[in-house]
Amino acid sequence: MLSSLLTKYMHQESELGIGGLEDCIRWSCGAIFAAGITPIVSSIRVFIMAMAMYPGIQAKAQAEIDGTIGSRLPRISDWDSLSYVRCVMKEVLRWKLTLPLAVPHACTQDDMYKGYYIPKGAIVIGNSWAISNNPAVYPDPDRFDPDRFLDPAVPDAPAFGYGRRICPGIHHADATMFLTMASIISVFNIRPPVDVEGRPRPMKADIAMDEAVR
Repeated sequence: MLSSLLTKYMHQESELGIGGLEDCIRWSCGAIFAAGITPIVSSIRVFIMAMAMYPGIQAKAQAEIDGTIGSRLPRISDWDSLSYVRCVMKEVLRWKLTLPLAVPHACTQDDMYKGYYIPKGAIVIGNSWAISNNPAVYPDPDRFDPDRFLDPAVPDAPAFGYGRRICPGIHHADATMFLTMASIISVFNIRPPVDVEGRPRPMKADIAMDEAVR
């Protein structure tokens, strides 16, 4: 998309005019950066928090990395080989969604859902948090449990939306998070903070909407 806009800018072939096209390119770049970076950074912070809180899960993921690829850093080509690391990533996305509510959509026609009338033009916002915390699909949803995704019948959480308008950056985000998470635990042991006497301090998974994770 950006290459197309830049081509039009270079050849001055835009109905928006030069100034309008500059604004379009500027806002498009900003939107792509914000949409691509913010969820990834927030999810990585959740991942680090989870690894500190659940050392057994961290050790299991590290053992898979060590036993599969040895001492080198993970690559995207290791995607299929590091199945448990992928389960950890899926659970991070389910456990603490970056965006608990989906992007608003408008109904194109009158509809009925479970006896509830939704008129044409009504704004509908999907509750991604409720979907990701449905105990019928994810038993004990408050617990961080990557093993649930070892069952191929368990669906991924809708962290990137759903339907035809799913986030187009899903594959980029998946690849970036996979490489980052796998690389971090391949070279680091993440531990909880300690008090003045060196004893681990209890941790609580608190979420703040303004920064996604604290």
